Amino acid sequence: MPFWRAFFAIVFCYPLFKRVQATAEAQRIQRSIAAGPLAAGWILLTILARLPDPYWLVTFLAVGFLLPVQAAVNEINLVTSPKHDPNSTFTGWNIVAVVVGGLFFALVLMGTLFPSK
Repeated sequence: MPFWRAFFAIVFCYPLFKRVQATAEAQRIQRSIAAGPLAAGWILLTILARLPDPYWLVTFLAVGFLLPVQAAVNEINLVTSPKHDPNSTFTGWNIVAVVVGGLFFALVLMGTLFPSK
């Protein structure tokens, strides 16, 4: 049920990180993740989205807590299914989305950090 897992991500992130950690250990993968601290850091920075302007911007750093988990998942996929498509290239539409999203994000930053009077 992906919608509910996304909606209640704060509740589901630790069990997911723990499952990734257990799978990595079962597959004897060297990369180890600390599920508890990664989940706690992600939850804390996600909750900080409620801070007033411009302090809520710190919430964008939460993605940093997901990077070790994604790296572990990538290694698990490589070991368990070596012929899978890692989807590691960008299409033209991906590039367009990144550029448009980046410009929009830059506008949000400018509007937050330099509000009009």
